[in-house]
Amino acid sequence: GGRSRGKKEREKADAAGTSGGGGSSSSRQAPDKPSGPPDGLTVSGCQHTTVGNIVRGEFVLHTTNHNRPVYKKTVQVNSLDVMLYYWDDRDGANFCGWWFGPKVGGDQVWAYHPDKVDVPPASGWKVPYDGPVDPSFIIAEKRSFGPENKKPNERQAEERRQEEEKRKKEEEVKRREQLEEKKRQLEEMRKKQEEEQQRRLAEQRRAEEELKRRAEEEARKREEEARTQLVASEQRRIEQRATLSIRRVIQKIKAATPETFDEIDKELKEVLQAEFENTGTQKQRMQEELDKGLEAAKLQIEQINLARQKEREMKEEEERKRREREEHTRKLVQDLENLIETAEKATSELRKTAEPLEEANNDMSVADVEKTAESVEQQGLDSKERTKACTDFILQRGTAMRDLVPAAEPGQPPVEGKQVLTKLLKRIFACTRTAEHTVTVARGTKESAVRRAKARDKTKEFQALFHKYDKDSDKLLSKAEVVRYARMEYKFCIPEEALNRLWRNLVEDGAKGIPIDRFQALKIAIGVARERERDIKRKKEREEKEAVLDGLKAQLKDKIKEAAALVEAAEKDIAKADKQVQPLNVKAKSMSVPDMCALAEETDEIVKDARQTLADARKHIDTLGEGIDEDERFAVELKAFLASEVKPMNAAMSRMDTRLTRASNLSLRFRDQASKKRGAEIEKARTDMLKVLRYNQRVRGLSKDQLFEAFDTNGDGEIDLNEFLSFFASADKELRDLDA
Repeated sequence: GGRSRGKKEREKADAAGTSGGGGSSSSRQAPDKPSGPPDGLTVSGCQHTTVGNIVRGEFVLHTTNHNRPVYKKTVQVNSLDVMLYYWDDRDGANFCGWWFGPKVGGDQVWAYHPDKVDVPPASGWKVPYDGPVDPSFIIAEKRSFGPENKKPNERQAEERRQEEEKRKKEEEVKRREQLEEKKRQLEEMRKKQEEEQQRRLAEQRRAEEELKRRAEEEARKREEEARTQLVASEQRRIEQRATLSIRRVIQKIKAATPETFDEIDKELKEVLQAEFENTGTQKQRMQEELDKGLEAAKLQIEQINLARQKEREMKEEEERKRREREEHTRKLVQDLENLIETAEKATSELRKTAEPLEEANNDMSVADVEKTAESVEQQGLDSKERTKACTDFILQRGTAMRDLVPAAEPGQPPVEGKQVLTKLLKRIFACTRTAEHTVTVARGTKESAVRRAKARDKTKEFQALFHKYDKDSDKLLSKAEVVRYARMEYKFCIPEEALNRLWRNLVEDGAKGIPIDRFQALKIAIGVARERERDIKRKKEREEKEAVLDGLKAQLKDKIKEAAALVEAAEKDIAKADKQVQPLNVKAKSMSVPDMCALAEETDEIVKDARQTLADARKHIDTLGEGIDEDERFAVELKAFLASEVKPMNAAMSRMDTRLTRASNLSLRFRDQASKKRGAEIEKARTDMLKVLRYNQRVRGLSKDQLFEAFDTNGDGEIDLNEFLSFFASADKELRDLDA
């Protein structure tokens, strides 16, 4: 409202100043205090460093928001607009007031004043928006008293503000028209609904009257039907009682047996005499049911008699078959008992054969033990075959043996076949376990018996060997006899020192030699002495071999050092290649195509040299193993030594291969980038030349043939390089818009 009144007063003042023509200036009465918002603002002060740098400066009227003016700073800060605007209480009282921010209604704000005045307050601002009041923060108004004094930007702001007010008024008028139209439509809808409701109420009343009339008519009909049904119901009750009594007896006679038929037939006749006339409408049906019931009863009695006759015949047949099965079962049981007795007899003979092996104090020879054990094994197999015959017999005929078995004595009840079969199975299992146990024990005792027999034989051989070298038969071995025994039996000349040592250990003080009970200890002592001599010999051979091996390793180390130097040289060349390719990707963005090609050639040469150095090092390492296999004594140790020394170098060279591959790939990609850049430059040059060519053709007004002649200056029908360059040297290359 303030803004519109100020504008009208200014218009009246302007009109008054111009209507008088050459009148005096006193006729133009300017207001003492301009109405409406100021055209501009100046913000100064502000103690907050960050916010002060943003909000200090000049602001101009920009637009309106919530019926208040909006001001915009004349310059941006950090690419952001600085807006001063008012926000009403639509979002709550805490958000109502004047704000500084980069956007009207935005989330980011710098300063806040809670007053609801029409123009921005001059002081009392909170900086930041949730901080204390900054007393140094001052806003000063800047006004002009006529459109002629406004700057161009201010006039544009005033025009935009007026257009905004006009647009808002038009929208308000349009909104009111829409509200009126909506009210009119709602009123029409309400009238239609009332008319529809009245119509429905009238129809509902008519429907209720019709339902009431129909209900009264139906009630009257139901009363008449109830009286009729009562009479009929009583008649039906009598009929039902009569038919139920007759049907009950008919059901009984249908289930009658030859023994009860006469009695039930008498009861049926009595019921018919008493109730048959009361069946009424059911009389014919009851007669049919009666005839069918009597016919069914007679048929059932005949079937019962036939079934009883068949049952007697079946029982006689089953009894005959049962006697046959019992006889067959008895025979099978007897056959099985015979087989079991044979198996038990074989098992008993097996026990007798195996008894000598179980005796600890027997003098059987190894041959006797082997023969007896073989007999036990053979009889064990025979016993196993006989028990197997019993189990096979049960598997084949066990089902038939499960029937009743006749009693052993007349007058006794038959025995269940399962019980008999269980007892026989126990005998079979006992026979099997006995045979297996006997064979198992015989095998164990056989080994013991063989060991005892071999021990006796060994003792005899041991004694014979002692007596063989006891030449003087004094039951003692002298030193000479011990030396001879070691030389003849072990091909070992026992040293004097070893002989004296074992003599001290085996011969008691005052004794002349080694007795037979120390003969085994003598054998062990000779073996120890012989093994000690062998150790001395092996140690000497090992030391000689190690001395030779150390010399060969020293020679091999010199070659390995040469190979290591070659690997180190390859490492330096590859490091140079790595350094060369590292910046290629960056250089590709700024280098010219000729320089890129030259650099790619240089890089490829460096990579090639590094690859050759690495190949030379690998070839030298491959030759290190030459000649190692010539002496088989040292081949294994030298190969292991060489492998351990060369392993780090091979690992390093493997990594070098990866680095060389990477360098080659980077160089190849760099060369590919140069090719793409060359293609792009050629395409650009071609496009530019076509533009120049077409421009000069249009400027000179040349046809295609005339254009060709302009190129072909010597008229030979061909355009050579000099002619091509000469044309473009003289062509107009400053292209202007010919269609402008």
